[in-house]
Amino acid sequence: MAYKIREFQLGDEIKASTLVEQVFDEFVAPLYKEKGVQNFKDFIFYTRILERQKKGNRIFLAEKEIGKELIGLLELRDYNHISLLFVKPEWQKMGIAKMLFDQIKPLSLAKGTEIITVNSSPNAFNIYKKLGFQIVGKELEKDGIRFIPMKFKFNRL
Repeated sequence: MAYKIREFQLGDEIKASTLVEQVFDEFVAPLYKEKGVQNFKDFIFYTRILERQKKGNRIFLAEKEIGKELIGLLELRDYNHISLLFVKPEWQKMGIAKMLFDQIKPLSLAKGTEIITVNSSPNAFNIYKKLGFQIVGKELEKDGIRFIPMKFKFNRL
């Protein structure tokens, strides 16, 4: 099945927030304490997504067809940190996360970025490893949110 990647537009914030929350509730929330769940949900509330996008975060959406069902999302901060990467369960293991990541790599390189970082949830670090990220520290918890710090280093010739 074909899908398209496009950049976030005003009006996408509610469906973006809804997708992230649905995937989070199924896969990540069971690993967090109540405080972490609430802090994450505050972070992904649609008005907060819109605020971050207006401040320069780049958000890319994977859709079944342009303007149709949202199936994945990646948010990039400062061209060097992935804030969110979520794919609907029925679309996982189909290359959507890789397509989204491949979308941001040229943007990051153009800004002179040498390393992209991510604070991976405990259940997502294998996905990031497949994308070429390396674990750079032990699992941490901040404000109830558990994560594993990881980085992707560009190979410059």
